[in-house]
Amino acid sequence: MSKLTKSDALVVREVDQETIILNTKTGSIHVLNPTGTIIWKLLDELDNVDAIVDAVEQLYDHSDVSAVQADVAAIIDEMISQGILCQD
Repeated sequence: MSKLTKSDALVVREVDQETIILNTKTGSIHVLNPTGTIIWKLLDELDNVDAIVDAVEQLYDHSDVSAVQADVAAIIDEMISQGILCQD
């Protein structure tokens, strides 16, 4: 199972229910919506997709596990492609 870690070249600020991330390596700015913000916070304690999916399922009490898995995977894939999250 791959380990997820936040990039060390970030400046992060939370505003309302969104998170604004500046990648100091690329100079790009990323804004996470409320769901992305929840996943970002979970990454402080959890380091793999399955654990994050389980936590999100518990938070939202979803019965559609496949939808939660797809949503979390898409958000994490986007974070990786933007260089704010690393996968080992």
